[in-house]
Amino acid sequence: MKELVVLSGKGDTGKTTLVASLAGALQRKIIVDCDVDAPDLPVLLEPKTGRVFPFTGGKKARIDQKVCNGCGECLRACRFGAILENNGLFEVDPIRCEGCGVCKLACPSNAVTLEDQRNGEYIVANSLFGSFVYGALRGMHDS
Repeated sequence: MKELVVLSGKGDTGKTTLVASLAGALQRKIIVDCDVDAPDLPVLLEPKTGRVFPFTGGKKARIDQKVCNGCGECLRACRFGAILENNGLFEVDPIRCEGCGVCKLACPSNAVTLEDQRNGEYIVANSLFGSFVYGALRGMHDS
């Protein structure tokens, strides 16, 4: 199996245009756009969405209020400022939480769990020029 990869650290160099042109010219191929931040190849290849698969990467802490004893150890342990206290109740700010798990380790009552976070998806589709796989971060291709 031969593999052709087009990459560059610089934007606006014509990578997407070149790959779309090659996709039209080559016979047996699977086309993949690995740029999940800005997948531009779908704009040119007009994929018909086939299967969408969730991508989970990283975790976020969650505090079970029924189990929490209100000691505040999680608050003291979190170096990201992601644990907030509101009238004696502790909760996690999901924007600040890095999923490191220190709060879980610090919690003497085991009230903290780490939950998988859906960050995006990858899509397997048919396009103008054949099989096409691409990814999108959450919010870009929500189904």
